[in-house]
Amino acid sequence: RQSGRTQRAHALADGEDHELLATLAPAAWRALRSTAERRFPALAVIGSVRRGAGLWLASEDGGRPLRPWDGRGGWIHGR
Repeated sequence: RQSGRTQRAHALADGEDHELLATLAPAAWRALRSTAERRFPALAVIGSVRRGAGLWLASEDGGRPLRPWDGRGGWIHGR
């Protein structure tokens, strides 16, 4: 069934996706990378933290700012 939404929209806002995320300083990642990738083969680097404001989505065709969450999509806990 077609929803009319893009694959990217589904990836960013659909529910039932549970992942563990971490942010590491570059030096800490260099120190842990070999061990982490060996122990957790599905580990993936998904982004980076940079100086500045806003949240950006990078893609093969460049980057663009993400709009603030508008209350649509995803699961709202506690409802």
